[in-house]
Amino acid sequence: MLKFKSFLKEELLTVRTQHYLLEEDILEEEWLLLSEESANEKVEADDKGKLFEVLHNGYMHGGTEEKFHADPNKSPTYKFPEHHRAESENPDHAGTPKQVHDKLRKKIGEEAYAQINKDAYESSQKTKDQLKKDGHIGKDGLVLGDSYWTSNPDKVSKSGENIMGDHQRTRGIHDPNFKGDGMYEIHKIGPDGKKIMDPETGKPKVFDHLGGSAKYGFQKKANHSNNGLDKMEKFANLPAGSLDLHQNEHKTAMDDLKYNGSADQRNIQTKIDEMPVEDTTDAKGKVTKGILSMHKELSDKHAQSPLKDKEKLMHEHLGKFIEAGKVWPGGIKSLKLHAEGRAARARKSADDTTKVITKQVADGLKGSSSETPEAKDTRLRNMMRQLVSPPSVTKTYFIKTTANRKKDGPSDHTVKPLDSLADEHLSRFKNLDISHRGANNLNVTGELHEPGHPKHGQRVNVSTLSCKTGSGAHKGRVFTTKLENEKNEQ
Repeated sequence: MLKFKSFLKEELLTVRTQHYLLEEDILEEEWLLLSEESANEKVEADDKGKLFEVLHNGYMHGGTEEKFHADPNKSPTYKFPEHHRAESENPDHAGTPKQVHDKLRKKIGEEAYAQINKDAYESSQKTKDQLKKDGHIGKDGLVLGDSYWTSNPDKVSKSGENIMGDHQRTRGIHDPNFKGDGMYEIHKIGPDGKKIMDPETGKPKVFDHLGGSAKYGFQKKANHSNNGLDKMEKFANLPAGSLDLHQNEHKTAMDDLKYNGSADQRNIQTKIDEMPVEDTTDAKGKVTKGILSMHKELSDKHAQSPLKDKEKLMHEHLGKFIEAGKVWPGGIKSLKLHAEGRAARARKSADDTTKVITKQVADGLKGSSSETPEAKDTRLRNMMRQLVSPPSVTKTYFIKTTANRKKDGPSDHTVKPLDSLADEHLSRFKNLDISHRGANNLNVTGELHEPGHPKHGQRVNVSTLSCKTGSGAHKGRVFTTKLENEKNEQ
């Protein structure tokens, strides 16, 4: 029989109820579409972002007919993008582009799917217009060829080893700075009206590759990058590994609270700690499933077909909790009081860790008192170029679609060359500096120099760097990057 002392510290944890800003498995949550209920299932924003990537890259495929395809699965002239590997930590995002498309379409429902499909088509048309304007297609016989969904990037390990990703597999060149989730081949039509072929491969000759970094959501501000702590240490001139020390201290605290297993397992344990024992209904009639009913639901599902991935883990840990409640003095409801205290301590430790890391990075980015304002400005500009427009082998476009909340109204589409995006934004500001007022955000600030603008001459935010975690209280941290006071903001 499982004893609860192996599941949770025995002492009563008296902690005031606290609420913490938590990210639900998405590092771009303020940009991607917000979660909503669809087919009685909570849909994560990242699902809609991934679906948009697949559909957009399909519309960019040279083999896709130039029209809106209401149902790509039933259209013989719509081509899903090519791919190289079908790996993902999220099982809904693993598989071929068509398999991922079909899983996410079913998950989000037809109403949401119709809007994303429409927006993906409109975005592709805007992207093609920009490629024509820049001379990449539409002249000298240049046309779009195959497109690729490149969601697994090239990487460089901490030891300096090159790790091949989708970009190298597509182009044959290791390109860790490539930020695109899509890559497009450029073919050429010869004088005979046919594509020029490569005699070695027997396929159309590839004259160039272009990339697209697609962002989709309700909010106008997009996240331009997710940067690990090792990268932020270099920007902030901090000793290597110094930020990880805080994460290790947090993990030790979680070990002491008897959370165990992988980060996903620990997060599930925390979620169970916070779940009610019985189903509850709020004032608006929304039902929150309790531990007992959730375990029964998963048990019934398991009887039909073996559970996998997170559902399997949730079922396992729900069962452990219920068994522990049978031997706990006062029963499962008494056990629940202790569990809530453990979860509150875990949340607070995670939040405190994020704040400490943010402050250390902010202090490092502020530089020393001996640094001149001119040197600081140059240093911060170089950092922003690396965060927003890192040098890449492949010419890439920043593709942003701001979805219309009314669903039947027009969405807004922006397409810009990524390599000039940072300098275009930074050119409007002088005397860059760092501001940090606590919490999990720090700001790059600057004096806006744009005569006629209502904020001309004022010090304003140029960018916000936010320290964020994955879902729950047990995953690592990255810094996201958003641009502030962009040219279209008045």
